[in-house]
This record gives sequence, structure tokens and C-alpha cells, in this order.
Amino acid sequence: MKTALTLICTAFALCGLSPEVAARPSQAKKPTKAADIWVLQQMHTDGGPEDVYISPDAIKVINPRHGYELLCKAPKWEVHGFRRSTKLEWIAPLSLFDGLLVHNPNVEPHMNKSVLRPQSTGSKLGLSFTHFVPRIGSSSYIDGTEEIATAPEALEFICRYYRCPNTHTVPLKVSTVHGARALPKFRMATIGTGMGNDLRSGLIEELTTKSWKRIPYDASVFALPVNFKRTMSLPQVTFSADMKNQFDEIFRDGTGFRGELH
Repeated sequence: MKTALTLICTAFALCGLSPEVAARPSQAKKPTKAADIWVLQQMHTDGGPEDVYISPDAIKVINPRHGYELLCKAPKWEVHGFRRSTKLEWIAPLSLFDGLLVHNPNVEPHMNKSVLRPQSTGSKLGLSFTHFVPRIGSSSYIDGTEEIATAPEALEFICRYYRCPNTHTVPLKVSTVHGARALPKFRMATIGTGMGNDLRSGLIEELTTKSWKRIPYDASVFALPVNFKRTMSLPQVTFSADMKNQFDEIFRDGTGFRGELH
């Protein structure tokens, strides 16, 4: 027994280890592969085509038509809106973000707190989803998937952006019944965009998902802009130079847009 113990200690010495160190389990953690990034190609009835990047702790929307990006990520979960061409950035707490702010700086931000209930399940583009409705017999619905794992704050952001109820799933499709509306009276100084004065009626496909893919995780996808000039108005970021020229009087007077999507 003594001889065997001597041989073991000798072996530890040759390896440069003490018996105490060798006896402890290894403290080194194996490198873990970061989760993939889900990229959804979606079409919004007002915003047009959008690319939505989703990871477990971040979400980003790129709107190629209007040239802006919106990013919300851990740990602060602030909403950053920025335009790379002009190096402008807008920042606000998630609780003060509303999709209407993209076009209307005078909106009082709020969250759509309507409660939708699961009615059925299905598959869309190879993703399983739950079909949510506000009530039995309603034509309005949200198809949301649980296959895309992300933080509750990311889900809140995308629902605030699309102004739809939070089903705690990633929305793949949002359809809403709009009642008939009378043409509103307005002055030129309070003109709005399609999101501000919505006169459509019937079942409207607010959001549809056209395709999706998964790409290897890359932290640079969710990197915040550096040395961008801060602005207090999100439309200063989301509006192109041509759009700003069209509404020069509105921005100069500070009256902004009015109206709200219902």
C-alpha cells in the first residue's frame, strides 16, 4: 500500500501537480456555442418589408425601405433607433416605446393590453404556431411561434413595435378587423401618414412572415452604434431626407403628426 502511494505521488510530481490539485475536478468550463440568430423576413402593411433579427437576449428590426434600424437588447433593454447614413440615434426606455412613434413624435406611448386566447395550432413555413383570437368567432387573430426562444423584453418590444397584443410568442402573422371609418377633418399642420389616419376597413393583414433562416451567432449584429448624434425625435431617424423635405413645415413648427392606429 505504501509502495503504491509512493508511485502515485511520484507520478503527480513528474506531471508538475500536487495530489490535492489533481484530486479536484477541473474548474475549466467547456466553451459553449452561442445560440443561432433567427432572421425573419416580414411584411408590414405600413412599414413594408422588414428583417427581424432575434437572439435569446436581443432583437433588431431593419427597415430597408425607409433606411432605419431599431435595436433592443439586454441588459438595459432600451430601444435604440438609428440611421447609419446620417449617424443619428434616438434612445428611450422600452416602457416608453410605441410603434406609432416611428411616424408620430407626439403619440402618448402605450402597450396594447388586449388579451388573446389560444384557439388552435398549426404550422407555417416549417414553424409550429399557436392561433390566438380575442374571442370565439372573431376574425382578428395572431399566429405566434414558441420555437424562437427569446427574452420577455424582446417579445414586448416586437409587440409594441407592431402594436399588437402580447401573446408571449413571436408573431408570424397578425390580422385585424377594421371597422368602417369616416374621413377625419384635419389641418395641413396635422397631416399624418398611413399609420396615423387609417381609413381601411375589413380584415387587414397587418403583418405576414414571408421567410426565415437561422445564422450563426455574431455579436456584431446587435452592436450599438458609436459616435452617433442623439436626437429627441424618432422620426428624425426613421424619415429619409426626402420625407423630411415633404414635411419641412411640420418639423420646423414642432407640431408633428397626430392620429393613432386602431
